[in-house]
Amino acid sequence: MKILVALSLMVCSIVCPAGARETPYGKKLEHKREAAWSPNKRYKIETVPFLQKSCDNHVCHLFLVQQGYQKRRPVKLDDTNGYDHFVEVLWSPTSMAFVVNLYDPGRTACSYLYNVNDLGHRVDIEQRLKLLIKDKDQMRVFHSRTMQGIKILATRWINSKWLEIRIEDDKVNAAGHYCESFSLTYRWNLKDKLFLEPQKDDKISRVPS
Repeated sequence: MKILVALSLMVCSIVCPAGARETPYGKKLEHKREAAWSPNKRYKIETVPFLQKSCDNHVCHLFLVQQGYQKRRPVKLDDTNGYDHFVEVLWSPTSMAFVVNLYDPGRTACSYLYNVNDLGHRVDIEQRLKLLIKDKDQMRVFHSRTMQGIKILATRWINSKWLEIRIEDDKVNAAGHYCESFSLTYRWNLKDKLFLEPQKDDKISRVPS
Protein backbone atom coordinates (compact mmCIF):
# COMPACT_ATOMS: atom_id res chain seq x y z
CA MET A 1 0.00 0.00 0.00
CA LYS A 2 2.76 2.40 0.94
CA ILE A 3 4.52 1.66 -2.35
CA LEU A 4 1.34 2.48 -4.32
CA VAL A 5 0.90 5.78 -2.45
CA ALA A 6 4.53 6.71 -3.09
CA LEU A 7 4.21 5.90 -6.78
CA SER A 8 1.02 7.94 -7.10
CA LEU A 9 2.71 10.92 -5.48
CA MET A 10 5.66 10.60 -7.86
CA VAL A 11 3.36 10.48 -10.89
CA CYS A 12 1.39 13.48 -9.67
CA SER A 13 4.58 15.50 -9.13
CA ILE A 14 5.59 14.80 -12.73
CA VAL A 15 2.20 15.23 -14.43
CA CYS A 16 0.49 17.84 -12.25
CA PRO A 17 1.99 21.33 -12.31
CA ALA A 18 2.91 22.77 -8.94
CA GLY A 19 1.35 25.96 -7.60
CA ALA A 20 3.15 29.19 -8.46
CA ARG A 21 5.02 31.20 -5.84
CA GLU A 22 3.67 34.61 -4.86
CA THR A 23 5.65 37.77 -5.58
CA PRO A 24 4.77 41.36 -4.58
CA TYR A 25 3.04 41.76 -7.96
CA GLY A 26 1.65 38.34 -8.89
CA LYS A 27 2.32 34.63 -9.22
CA LYS A 28 5.80 33.74 -10.41
CA LEU A 29 6.30 30.99 -13.00
CA GLU A 30 9.81 29.75 -13.70
CA HIS A 31 11.43 26.81 -15.52
CA LYS A 32 9.30 23.93 -14.32
CA ARG A 33 5.72 22.70 -14.52
CA GLU A 34 3.80 25.28 -12.53
CA ALA A 35 0.32 26.81 -12.63
CA ALA A 36 -1.25 30.14 -11.68
CA TRP A 37 -4.96 29.66 -10.95
CA SER A 38 -7.63 32.29 -11.52
CA PRO A 39 -9.54 33.56 -8.45
CA ASN A 40 -12.62 31.51 -9.35
CA LYS A 41 -10.46 28.40 -9.95
CA ARG A 42 -12.02 28.01 -13.41
CA TYR A 43 -8.82 28.74 -15.34
CA LYS A 44 -5.13 28.25 -14.87
CA ILE A 45 -2.03 29.49 -16.66
CA GLU A 46 0.30 26.52 -17.01
CA THR A 47 3.97 26.38 -17.94
CA VAL A 48 5.40 23.66 -20.16
CA PRO A 49 9.20 23.49 -20.60
CA PHE A 50 10.64 22.74 -24.04
CA LEU A 51 14.23 22.03 -25.02
CA GLN A 52 15.56 24.09 -27.91
CA LYS A 53 17.80 21.63 -29.72
CA SER A 54 19.56 24.40 -31.63
CA CYS A 55 21.12 25.82 -28.47
CA ASP A 56 20.38 23.19 -25.78
CA ASN A 57 18.40 25.80 -23.88
CA HIS A 58 15.14 25.22 -22.05
CA VAL A 59 12.33 27.61 -22.94
CA CYS A 60 8.94 27.60 -21.23
CA HIS A 61 5.66 28.17 -23.02
CA LEU A 62 2.43 29.30 -21.38
CA PHE A 63 -0.98 27.74 -21.89
CA LEU A 64 -4.45 28.65 -20.68
CA VAL A 65 -6.42 25.65 -19.41
CA GLN A 66 -10.10 25.72 -18.46
CA GLN A 67 -11.24 23.47 -15.66
CA GLY A 68 -12.96 20.38 -17.03
CA TYR A 69 -11.40 20.70 -20.50
CA GLN A 70 -8.26 18.95 -21.73
CA LYS A 71 -7.47 21.45 -24.50
CA ARG A 72 -4.62 23.85 -23.75
CA ARG A 73 -4.69 27.20 -25.52
CA PRO A 74 -1.29 28.85 -26.11
CA VAL A 75 -0.62 32.25 -24.54
CA LYS A 76 1.57 34.13 -27.01
CA LEU A 77 4.27 36.26 -25.43
CA ASP A 78 6.87 37.83 -27.72
CA ASP A 79 7.95 36.68 -31.17
CA THR A 80 9.50 33.50 -29.71
CA ASN A 81 6.24 32.62 -27.93
CA GLY A 82 8.21 31.50 -24.88
CA TYR A 83 10.43 32.70 -22.07
CA ASP A 84 13.80 31.67 -20.72
CA HIS A 85 13.84 33.62 -17.43
CA PHE A 86 10.53 33.96 -15.58
CA VAL A 87 7.08 35.55 -15.76
CA GLU A 88 4.50 36.89 -13.32
CA VAL A 89 0.77 36.32 -13.81
CA LEU A 90 -1.80 38.74 -12.40
CA TRP A 91 -5.41 37.59 -12.68
CA SER A 92 -8.26 40.10 -12.73
CA PRO A 93 -10.76 39.87 -9.85
CA THR A 94 -13.41 38.52 -12.26
CA SER A 95 -11.06 35.85 -13.70
CA MET A 96 -11.94 37.03 -17.22
CA ALA A 97 -8.57 38.69 -17.93
CA PHE A 98 -4.96 38.40 -16.86
CA VAL A 99 -1.64 40.15 -17.30
CA VAL A 100 1.73 38.53 -17.89
CA ASN A 101 4.88 40.38 -16.81
CA LEU A 102 7.68 38.96 -18.94
CA TYR A 103 11.20 39.29 -17.51
CA ASP A 104 14.47 38.65 -19.31
CA PRO A 105 18.01 38.11 -17.98
CA GLY A 106 18.97 41.67 -18.99
CA ARG A 107 16.87 43.00 -16.09
CA THR A 108 14.23 44.39 -18.43
CA ALA A 109 10.54 43.51 -18.39
CA CYS A 110 7.40 44.09 -20.42
CA SER A 111 3.71 43.36 -19.91
CA TYR A 112 0.85 41.93 -21.94
CA LEU A 113 -2.89 41.95 -21.22
CA TYR A 114 -5.15 39.06 -22.30
CA ASN A 115 -8.85 38.28 -22.33
CA VAL A 116 -9.61 34.60 -21.63
CA ASN A 117 -12.14 34.57 -24.48
CA ASP A 118 -9.82 36.19 -27.03
CA LEU A 119 -6.20 35.19 -26.47
CA GLY A 120 -5.29 36.08 -30.05
CA HIS A 121 -5.68 39.81 -29.46
CA ARG A 122 -3.32 40.57 -26.62
CA VAL A 123 -2.57 44.16 -25.60
CA ASP A 124 1.08 45.20 -25.51
CA ILE A 125 1.04 47.57 -22.52
CA GLU A 126 4.24 49.36 -23.54
CA GLN A 127 2.78 50.21 -26.94
CA ARG A 128 -0.45 51.37 -25.33
CA LEU A 129 1.46 53.65 -22.96
CA LYS A 130 3.29 55.21 -25.90
CA LEU A 131 -0.06 56.17 -27.39
CA LEU A 132 -1.53 57.55 -24.16
CA ILE A 133 1.38 59.41 -22.56
CA LYS A 134 1.48 62.97 -23.84
CA ASP A 135 3.99 64.52 -21.47
CA LYS A 136 7.38 64.83 -23.18
CA ASP A 137 9.33 64.33 -19.95
CA GLN A 138 7.57 61.05 -19.25
CA MET A 139 8.03 59.97 -22.86
CA ARG A 140 11.81 60.19 -22.55
CA VAL A 141 11.84 56.67 -21.13
CA PHE A 142 10.81 55.32 -24.54
CA HIS A 143 13.35 57.40 -26.44
CA SER A 144 16.39 56.74 -24.27
CA ARG A 145 19.45 55.35 -26.01
CA THR A 146 19.01 52.04 -24.24
CA MET A 147 16.13 50.51 -22.32
CA GLN A 148 18.51 48.16 -20.53
CA GLY A 149 17.24 47.70 -17.00
CA ILE A 150 13.91 49.42 -17.64
CA LYS A 151 10.82 47.48 -16.55
CA ILE A 152 7.24 48.14 -17.62
CA LEU A 153 5.11 46.14 -15.20
CA ALA A 154 1.53 45.62 -14.19
CA THR A 155 1.72 45.77 -10.40
CA ARG A 156 -1.90 45.19 -9.33
CA TRP A 157 -5.52 45.14 -10.41
CA ILE A 158 -7.20 48.14 -8.76
CA ASN A 159 -10.51 46.57 -9.78
CA SER A 160 -11.73 44.58 -12.79
CA LYS A 161 -11.53 47.66 -15.06
CA TRP A 162 -8.39 49.44 -13.85
CA LEU A 163 -4.76 48.37 -13.68
CA GLU A 164 -1.81 49.90 -11.89
CA ILE A 165 1.21 50.15 -14.21
CA ARG A 166 4.74 50.93 -13.09
CA ILE A 167 7.78 51.97 -15.11
CA GLU A 168 11.03 51.58 -13.22
CA ASP A 169 14.67 50.93 -13.85
CA ASP A 170 17.64 49.23 -12.21
CA LYS A 171 21.07 50.79 -12.40
CA VAL A 172 24.33 49.60 -10.91
CA ASN A 173 25.69 51.96 -8.26
CA ALA A 174 29.33 52.52 -7.29
CA ALA A 175 29.20 49.56 -4.89
CA GLY A 176 28.08 47.23 -7.68
CA HIS A 177 24.52 46.90 -6.36
CA TYR A 178 21.32 47.36 -8.35
CA CYS A 179 19.30 50.37 -7.26
CA GLU A 180 16.23 52.17 -8.54
CA SER A 181 16.98 55.52 -10.20
CA PHE A 182 13.42 56.41 -11.22
CA SER A 183 9.88 55.07 -11.19
CA LEU A 184 6.54 56.23 -12.58
CA THR A 185 3.22 54.74 -11.49
CA TYR A 186 0.03 55.02 -13.55
CA ARG A 187 -3.62 54.02 -13.32
CA TRP A 188 -5.00 52.70 -16.62
CA ASN A 189 -8.61 51.83 -17.46
CA LEU A 190 -7.60 49.16 -20.03
CA LYS A 191 -8.71 51.51 -22.80
CA ASP A 192 -8.03 55.21 -23.35
CA LYS A 193 -7.61 56.73 -19.88
CA LEU A 194 -4.23 56.95 -18.13
CA PHE A 195 -3.40 58.88 -14.97
CA LEU A 196 0.03 59.45 -13.43
CA GLU A 197 0.05 58.88 -9.69
CA PRO A 198 1.41 61.76 -7.58
CA GLN A 199 5.17 61.48 -7.12
CA LYS A 200 6.80 61.66 -3.70
CA ASP A 201 9.81 63.41 -5.24
CA ASP A 202 10.93 64.65 -8.64
CA LYS A 203 11.48 61.20 -10.17
CA ILE A 204 10.43 62.38 -13.62
CA SER A 205 13.59 64.47 -13.88
CA ARG A 206 15.65 61.29 -13.50
CA VAL A 207 14.14 59.65 -16.57
CA PRO A 208 17.05 59.14 -19.00
CA SER A 209 17.17 61.25 -22.13
